[in-house]
Amino acid sequence: MAKKRSEAQWRQWVADFETSGETQFEFCRTKSVSLGTFRYWLYKVRRQAVGPRFVEVVPQVPALLTPAGTIVVGEIRIEFGELPPADYVGAVVQAIGDKR
Repeated sequence: MAKKRSEAQWRQWVADFETSGETQFEFCRTKSVSLGTFRYWLYKVRRQAVGPRFVEVVPQVPALLTPAGTIVVGEIRIEFGELPPADYVGAVVQAIGDKR
């Protein structure tokens, strides 16, 4: 029957492993411990060390005074907040030309 180890013992072994230079398989063989059990504790300790993985997302407010694209046909000027597809731009220019 496998010996029950404390959480402190596992945390120490994870720290020892991180600096050992050994593979997980080699480390487990020297400690006479199951690879599956060791991986459970390794990943558990690593997750707790990192903490929650939240990333702050800050929405970018489009700069209304700085258009990404401008179409000028004669006296008509159209500004886009973000670049539209090329076929759309072509259709707009054609439509403006047809109305003139």
